[in-house]
Amino acid sequence: MAPEMVKRKERTERKEPSFVELMFDFFIGNLLIVIFGGIVFILIFNLSKWAFDLQNVDGWLGLVFEISCILISVLSALFFGRLLRKLWD
Repeated sequence: MAPEMVKRKERTERKEPSFVELMFDFFIGNLLIVIFGGIVFILIFNLSKWAFDLQNVDGWLGLVFEISCILISVLSALFFGRLLRKLWD
């Protein structure tokens, strides 16, 4: 009788990342979100502020426009910051 051929799959041992490596990745990732998100926030806020200043809007409507500028800037900064974080991983 011929002995059976047994194929052994080589196990690639995956090293668990240490706590320091995890914290470093977390810190760098969040730092990228803050830096990139801050740049996007400043750009979009200034562009929208400039566009609304061209319309010369004052009073309550001006306040609503400024709040909408801030909200749009924050949401886009978070979106692009998270996108950059996913690309980093």
